[in-house]
Amino acid sequence: MKIASILLSIMIMVLTIESTPAADDNLDIRDGISGIKWGIKPDMVKGPTKVFKKGDILYLKKSGEKFILKDVDLGSVLFGFFENKFFAAYMRIRSQDDAEKLKAILNADYGPVRRQLRVKETVYIWDYHDIKIKLKERENDTVYKLSFYYKPLSAKLNERKMDKNSEITMDLVPAR
Repeated sequence: MKIASILLSIMIMVLTIESTPAADDNLDIRDGISGIKWGIKPDMVKGPTKVFKKGDILYLKKSGEKFILKDVDLGSVLFGFFENKFFAAYMRIRSQDDAEKLKAILNADYGPVRRQLRVKETVYIWDYHDIKIKLKERENDTVYKLSFYYKPLSAKLNERKMDKNSEITMDLVPAR
């Protein structure tokens, strides 16, 4: 009888160990960020929140929310909603050391970076299924930002911005 209870205890421990995800597993961002699913409406987000709007985007910040990627504490998350659907998450990076750690983590988890240079800013980009990850570094500054975008909605937003820019450009062209 003692052997049966010992075997049962060992079996329970093995099953528990296998079902508990390791702390350093890949961040699975396909479904969402910080428990918020891509495409969800802002009124479905639980907990106390701050809300403000800029252009076509509604921003939401959960009070007391903290985002940690591996061992890098990114602090609070700013959630972006376009057409009343969650499409982006933004986090500030506090130091160059944290930015370097994040580059290594993202390269290991999502493959090699695709670098895009801009004036006074370097943007590192990773693509993972329907998600685009961007790490931005401003030249001669200590401002770093990590962003996650849900491509089906962010592409729509980008198209809308391009349409608005072409409308503005057309308005500026003098009539003949």
